[in-house]
Amino acid sequence: MHYAYPSGSSWTSKTVYTNTQTTAALGITWNTTDTKRIYYITTTGTDQVFVATQNTDGTWTSQSAAPGVSADRLAVQQNTDGKDILYLPDTTHNTLYYAQH
Repeated sequence: MHYAYPSGSSWTSKTVYTNTQTTAALGITWNTTDTKRIYYITTTGTDQVFVATQNTDGTWTSQSAAPGVSADRLAVQQNTDGKDILYLPDTTHNTLYYAQH
């Protein structure tokens, strides 16, 4: 998975995650005083919802954003306090999870 952004008159691309297959589910939050956060879902494993944050050297670090949740879609919105609220539907089990990061 790559993150691309405009830089001058061209685009810059950074590799965020390459370990296993991800689904099309993706969410991004960012503001000028905070780090970029990219949320994504993997297709296997006990933890499937992850957040990747950008390090000062430009690399990305991923961690579980909702341990044990097997969602297949996601939506994320940053609230006024700067916290991310995740909406995580699991359509296979007709369940909706909420998480805060």
